[in-house]
Amino acid sequence: MADKYKTYDDDYCHGKPAPSLETLKFVQGEPTDIVPGKVNVVLFWAKWDKGAGPTVVAVSELSEKYSDVVFVGVSCDAEEGQISRFIEKGEFPVHSDFRLAFDEGKQVNKKYTAALCAPALGIPHLFLVDTSGTIVWHEQFSQTHPISDGDFETQLAKLVAGEDLISNGKRPEDSDDEDSDDDMGEMGDLGDDDDDFSLF
Repeated sequence: MADKYKTYDDDYCHGKPAPSLETLKFVQGEPTDIVPGKVNVVLFWAKWDKGAGPTVVAVSELSEKYSDVVFVGVSCDAEEGQISRFIEKGEFPVHSDFRLAFDEGKQVNKKYTAALCAPALGIPHLFLVDTSGTIVWHEQFSQTHPISDGDFETQLAKLVAGEDLISNGKRPEDSDDEDSDDDMGEMGDLGDDDDDFSLF
């Protein structure tokens, strides 16, 4: 795995309470918040991001495999209608009951960005929340770093099974934080330019 995408045990958000999803507007699937007593998966994505389509599909498939886990896909798009257009186009098909929600004013995005203690939330980005409502893992993906190349699926399986998560150790002291920030700038919150929506 490329180091710039690696998640470390001491990442700032680990052990923090998962922010509420109560302000989301659900476009597809049953509305929900973080559900205590269940494993929760929160995916941040946007229609304009080239890596988002395959990631949304992969997470939708995981939601079918883990039916007792609460999955929510949070759109970072500028307009609610982009979610419907993403669904209707059908290039990246998702299950009809897979929850997709619009984050008006990016209220939830901002809370999870703060939990990361990051300048921006790189997307697609997944958060894994345990039954106590605590963030125990997060991971960013991209067009060149799909979900199948990361640790997320393994970590989800272990959490559901009640097993210890795999460890990547502590973040190296000499890790280049600038590379990480640059990555978030490129794949994170790129603004509200409608031209970006033509990517898929």
